[in-house]
Amino acid sequence: HSDTALASYLALQGAKSSISGKAREVVNLVVSEVNACEYCLAAHTVIGRMHGFSDEQILEIRGGRAPWDARLDALAVLARSIAG
Repeated sequence: HSDTALASYLALQGAKSSISGKAREVVNLVVSEVNACEYCLAAHTVIGRMHGFSDEQILEIRGGRAPWDARLDALAVLARSIAG
């Protein structure tokens, strides 16, 4: 409920990075699922679709896997092990 925290988070999300948008959304979806944040899940599902993930892929990512892509799968597994 903090405007400052939200602004800082949004600035971080929009910052220039060597991490691809797809990879960032894998982490966001996994962490949102682990935290059971309905708002975050809804927002990152929309953003995930914008990055080209299908609904089926989004559900797999939320479960901590991305078996169709070895790098994203490793990232999803790592994110789940850290956040979980």
